[in-house]
Amino acid sequence: MNQRMEILLVGFAVLMGILVNVALLTTVLFWYETAWGPHRNHLERLSGGRVGALLCRTAFLSIFSMLAVVLLYPWGYRQRAQRTKADPSCPLPPVVLIHGLYHNASGWFLYRRWLRKAGFANLYAVNYSSWNTSFEEALGKVARVVEEVAGEFPGQPVMLVGHSLGGLLSRALVEGYGPKLPVSAVVTLGTPHHGSKLAVFGVGRLARSLVYGGPLIQSLGQSLEKDSADCRGRCLALYSPLDNMVLPNEALHPPDSWQHEETFPLSHIGMLFHRPTAVRTIRHLRECSTRDTPQP
Repeated sequence: MNQRMEILLVGFAVLMGILVNVALLTTVLFWYETAWGPHRNHLERLSGGRVGALLCRTAFLSIFSMLAVVLLYPWGYRQRAQRTKADPSCPLPPVVLIHGLYHNASGWFLYRRWLRKAGFANLYAVNYSSWNTSFEEALGKVARVVEEVAGEFPGQPVMLVGHSLGGLLSRALVEGYGPKLPVSAVVTLGTPHHGSKLAVFGVGRLARSLVYGGPLIQSLGQSLEKDSADCRGRCLALYSPLDNMVLPNEALHPPDSWQHEETFPLSHIGMLFHRPTAVRTIRHLRECSTRDTPQP
């Protein structure tokens, strides 16, 4: 028993060491990118001139957000994490939750609770692989789940909430890059709409394809430009002024036809655990649920 406990403690210490280093490194890179640009002035205003304290707090919270994701990760493969029991009597549309790179359905642990309390009974979380796959293959997996959900609730449009890469997949679906689907609303959380400079350090071709201004991002922009006006009023991008995974910060800005709002200063993964951000997400979904939406 003592030996097993020692192994667990050593393993936990190694895990914490990795998480601390990732949080510190990404925060340092964020500051390196930001220190000499206009975004620094924005952070100065937000923090009352105490940007250092704001960065330290965000890095500290980033560590615990990543720890929560790691500890919850196995739960994401359970059927219960991927879908709720269908409730045809629910007046609100079904919601499909799409995780980000290297995550799975477990990333939505708190969002599922908050959405259920808000009356969204039909929740579905997509699991797609981040390894040995491409953006198009991941998009195909998400599209199939959305099609299945739409078939389960005929006549009801589907709503999408995506974190990070999940938001980019959501945007591609609603703007016609993939198959045309009955999607009435989209919320993206910390999504690299223009890619991220940190993607060059990613493991796997899917991660590396998200490089800032890279071929995938350019092709998405060209393909989606003609359909972007269709998102007006129903697509919302939420992003943090202190996102430590999407560099530069301007890469978080969506197309002009989208609504976009800055959240409380949060780390990239911290957005999944921030209730006020979830409340804003839910408000947008409720607003869109009352509108007539075009069918494909």
